[in-house]
Amino acid sequence: MPTKLEQLLEKLDPSRSLDGLSARVDAAVNSFNAASGRVENWEDFKTCLGEFFRHIENNILRIKSPPQADLDFYWERCAHVLNEEFGPRGHVTAFRMANAGVDGGLYAVLRAVAERMAAQYGGNAIKARVSDFWNGLSVEEQLTIPLEYARKYGSLLPPELLEHDAFLLKLNFWKVLEQPPTAHPTDAPRGKVKRRMQLCRYGQ
Repeated sequence: MPTKLEQLLEKLDPSRSLDGLSARVDAAVNSFNAASGRVENWEDFKTCLGEFFRHIENNILRIKSPPQADLDFYWERCAHVLNEEFGPRGHVTAFRMANAGVDGGLYAVLRAVAERMAAQYGGNAIKARVSDFWNGLSVEEQLTIPLEYARKYGSLLPPELLEHDAFLLKLNFWKVLEQPPTAHPTDAPRGKVKRRMQLCRYGQ
């Protein structure tokens, strides 16, 4: 019978947790009807991006009858995504791309927004599952399950996490679990899920 850790890792496998989300986002991008490959002015850009953000979010959340919210509500959230994607004043950079048709034009802007939205919602889903898992453990399990993880997947972890009886791993285990898995062989035996960890510093 799989352990609690193995059951969680199966749930976090991209084929279960992220692939379906990515497919819905791709379908939403392909079904969005942009008037043309370019926008003529700032107001048209805001309208297009606000409608696109609403369209993608409704598909991610499987909302068939969305609430009647002002389009500015979606545009403001979309502008925040654009600033994250393209840097400070990224919404202005994105407008110039869409207006001039450079660097991939409007389609590149829409695709960038959709991919970042998928990453954010996917990350939130992983965090929610990890939080439910971690909060449902006893104190003893919170100390022993990180050691189980170290035994099985220690070769994929930064060495500093395993020093001193895996002290940093125990201290930051929920952060480790939240790292997006990038290598999940579909033909691996149950529980033999590989996770390649970013070489980041924990415990700061």
